[in-house]
Amino acid sequence: MKVSTIFGLALMAIGTLCFELIPREMLSLFTDDSSVLDIGTWAFRCIGWSFLPMVLSLTYPVYFEAIDRVLASSMLTILRTVVLFVPLGYLFSRYSLEAFWFTFLVTEIITASAGAVMYYREKRQAAKAG
Repeated sequence: MKVSTIFGLALMAIGTLCFELIPREMLSLFTDDSSVLDIGTWAFRCIGWSFLPMVLSLTYPVYFEAIDRVLASSMLTILRTVVLFVPLGYLFSRYSLEAFWFTFLVTEIITASAGAVMYYREKRQAAKAG
């Protein structure tokens, strides 16, 4: 888990830097429409910060799957994709298009936090049993 997290964070940090430092240049590979570039630049900068907590929100379900805790894995996946992303996207979009992009960051932070709680409970239970 530690090695996966370290490598994941290192790779996603590169993605975050790209999304923060050169969003317009990346988007301009696909369009030259100024309104799309303006919207996309803001979106990339907001979404880019979600890459770091995303490492954990994706790694924890894989960890639980690997140790045969399928219910825990499924719960985190459902939390992330159904319980959080869709309703938060709706709520943030009611405020503004710019606010909508924070759906990604908030979803990943909450899911990573829930995964961390479940992970440390699992580790504590394993230590008691072992």
